[in-house]
Amino acid sequence: MASPSAASRGTSAHHAARSRVERDRYAILLKSGLTGRQRRAAVATLREKYNLRVTKANKAQDILYVSPRSPRADIATPPNTPGAALTPKIILDLRKEPFVEAAYVSSLATPKSVPRQSGRTGKKR
Repeated sequence: MASPSAASRGTSAHHAARSRVERDRYAILLKSGLTGRQRRAAVATLREKYNLRVTKANKAQDILYVSPRSPRADIATPPNTPGAALTPKIILDLRKEPFVEAAYVSSLATPKSVPRQSGRTGKKR
C-alpha cells in the first residue's frame, strides 16, 4: 500500500498533468504604425532592459506575450492588494515605454489535452 505522502504526490501530479498555468506572463500591445526597425528595437529593449523573452506574438493585433528570462526577485514579497497583483511594477514601467500602447498581466491556464466527449450530441430528436 502506498504511503499517504506518495498518494498525495500522485494526486498533485495528476492535476499538474491535466492543466498548465503560466506564471509571470505579460501581454504587451504595441503602438500601431511601428516600422520593422522599431519593432526589433522594442523587442531588444524588452530583452535587454527588462530581461524578458517573447513567448508568443500575435502580429495581426500587434500583441507580444512575454515572460521573465529568470525568476523575478520581487516574487518573494506577495502583493498587498489584488490591484498590486494585477499591476506589478514591471507593468507600470512597461506602460511608460514609447512603443507600448498597453501592458497587462496575462494569466493563462490551458488544458494539456482536450476532454473526451460525453457521448451526448446536444441535438434534439
